[in-house]
Amino acid sequence: MRKYITTLAFVALSHTAIGQQCSWVGLSVSASDSTFCQLYTPGPYLISPRDSNIVTWEISDFQGNIVHRDTTIGNAALMYFNHNVTDADSLIVKALLVNNAAGLMCLNHDTIFWEITEPVPGFSFGNWEFVNVSIAQNVTDVDEMESPLNINLYPSPVASEYLHIEGPLDPYDVTIVNIQGQILGSYIGLSGTEKVDVSHLFSGTYLIKVLHGKAAKTIRFVKQ
Repeated sequence: MRKYITTLAFVALSHTAIGQQCSWVGLSVSASDSTFCQLYTPGPYLISPRDSNIVTWEISDFQGNIVHRDTTIGNAALMYFNHNVTDADSLIVKALLVNNAAGLMCLNHDTIFWEITEPVPGFSFGNWEFVNVSIAQNVTDVDEMESPLNINLYPSPVASEYLHIEGPLDPYDVTIVNIQGQILGSYIGLSGTEKVDVSHLFSGTYLIKVLHGKAAKTIRFVKQ
């Protein structure tokens, strides 16, 4: 009996460790300018054995176009890319860390936007920053790196009173955040075509994140 209890405790601790390790993966911007961005994740340093870490990166725009794909191996925690995306747009970042020796796969899915640090008329001094609305999750299938979700939003990209969401017939969840990552509204268990009130929001740019099972889609809209 004691051996059985010890085994159960070890299994429980192992699952806890896996969950904690995925929470360590995180994403941040280590350097950037208007056409260059260097991203950092501490996972390759913190998850052992380090030489077994493989991080697959995918950066895309809000129209679904791939801006950059890359793979880093071992304890390589930095990844950089050049782009021609304007600072009025945002980019979706997916980073999938796989460590087969540790039996671990962590998926981080977030958005970077251009944050103006020195507002000067006629110029845009700033840097790319993460919205930080998501935490890396433990996944079981590498295919979760690609998680297509057929969602339509209208009126788009500008709305004044309501947003109409055309989603799947089975339940999906919606979260609205501003570009600082603050959650301004959550709607659970929506189905099919739904209408979301945005009349209370101040004028500006917002992100609406739709979750349906393991699939997710983030869409940017402007409140008029």
